[in-house]
Amino acid sequence: MMNIKLILPLIFIAFTVFISRLIPHQPNFTAMIAAVVFAARINRRLSTLFVVFLALLMSDLVINNFIYANHGSFKWLSSGVIWLLACYTVVYFAGKYFLKRNSQSIMSYLSTATGASLIFFVLSNFAVWATGNLYPKTLLGLESCFIAAIPFLSYELAGNLFYSAIFLVTYFIWNRQANLAPLPLN
Repeated sequence: MMNIKLILPLIFIAFTVFISRLIPHQPNFTAMIAAVVFAARINRRLSTLFVVFLALLMSDLVINNFIYANHGSFKWLSSGVIWLLACYTVVYFAGKYFLKRNSQSIMSYLSTATGASLIFFVLSNFAVWATGNLYPKTLLGLESCFIAAIPFLSYELAGNLFYSAIFLVTYFIWNRQANLAPLPLN
């Protein structure tokens, strides 16, 4: 059973993910990676990751069926959502690993968040290359996929650091402390 100290931050994370995907933004400038890393920071249970996934899937429903509804029928999942969830899961476990091994400092957290963006970039673009038809299934095709994705990486990094800062500041205020609250990683 989760306590109130964990439930309220998770609600805030889910709400931020949902809204950040719906408001107009630069490509990939959302709270997703920051939310996954922050969920790994505040609790090691997979339930925190599922809350972030639920916010992603709920926002996907709105995006696919109301904002970009051009297909005539209700769409439950975006194509490739399984790959995205797999990438976010790897980011979550990498975040847990690095946050557990390193100090609880803000720099350690932001370094982990930056690394998470890089992990997501590599995995998601490999998935685009491997499963899509846009690039040939050659090393040159893979290279072209990564090069074409570089602008998205810059927006991902910027969004990740922006939302990481929001999550940290909110968490600091929430716990009325001047440094990162050392919640147990269990």
